[in-house]
Amino acid sequence: SDPAARRGERARRLGVVLSYEFVAQVALGRVERARELLVECRELASLANHDELDRAIDLSEAMLDWFAPRMDQARRRLATLLRRLEDTPGADWIRAHAAIRYAETCVYTGRLDELRRDSPGWISVARERGNLHELASLLGLTATVALAFDDLDDARRRIEAGRECWDSSRYTVPD
Repeated sequence: SDPAARRGERARRLGVVLSYEFVAQVALGRVERARELLVECRELASLANHDELDRAIDLSEAMLDWFAPRMDQARRRLATLLRRLEDTPGADWIRAHAAIRYAETCVYTGRLDELRRDSPGWISVARERGNLHELASLLGLTATVALAFDDLDDARRRIEAGRECWDSSRYTVPD
């Protein structure tokens, strides 16, 4: 196997891990450490030359704004990221996370019309890909939107659909 390709793959894997660690550091309020990790991620991305890593770093940067909280900035970053992900192979995990966080920023910033407009496509993709966490999360968030538009029946349908796809034994510790 090609040594350069192996180095690039190792750089990609390490970069993805560090991008996730970046988000953990931001969530803990360790912004300076997160920024150091971001520099390391960007350096690895230059070695890896891989779209998935670039998008993982974009997600991490959006999460810096999300945790700040700079919700409008996070929403704009996430919207851009979601458009870029359409042509990024292997990035379904990033798309799922970005779609949920984007929907949350729409709720937090009162952009319910935007969420109402964009969510059917995300819900459809989540169903097609079988991502039950994403599907349940989006259905729950859009139930909130339905309530804001005084559509109790739609909110109930969304909550029920979310419950049907949510298997709590996969996400909770059994007795």
